[in-house]
Amino acid sequence: MPPSSKPFDQMNGSEAEDFFAWHLRELPSRLHNMGVILDFELSYTPDSLAELWEKLIGYHKRCFNRLHLSRGEREKFENLLCCAGLYLAEVFVKNNPEISWACNTETQKGDYFYNKPVLIGFSDTSVSPPFCMVFEPYHMIHVQAVKIEQARIAKPNDLLELYEKWCEHIR
Repeated sequence: MPPSSKPFDQMNGSEAEDFFAWHLRELPSRLHNMGVILDFELSYTPDSLAELWEKLIGYHKRCFNRLHLSRGEREKFENLLCCAGLYLAEVFVKNNPEISWACNTETQKGDYFYNKPVLIGFSDTSVSPPFCMVFEPYHMIHVQAVKIEQARIAKPNDLLELYEKWCEHIR
């Protein structure tokens, strides 16, 4: 269990750092469990993102096409989505030495990413002056999940395309 169940914007600096340490410590086991459930090998290659997303699309179709879905099944899918976001983040970290995990305590309280585990090392150079960007994996995976859950227009390459788009912003 996480060391705190407070919303991120209500954590003090020490609580955010404790959560971040827990997050890093639990990351390998969470990803391992996702791999077992989805029968997915954790190779941490960019190309593996397409296979992972295809497996999540299939899992969603198998579970959510039934008339009655238990709360536990919905929570399990939500957990798998979160783990997929973490896996995507780890693909960035393992394949790009400029990218690393950080606890986003630098922004102001009220900022969506405040106190959250994020990836740093991205920059938007399309504007002047360039500005630093953070990648928050839970948010990014849920943006992609809308394609599965509502519009049902998800494609197997969605995660790989997201990865490639963000790679354009690596400093």
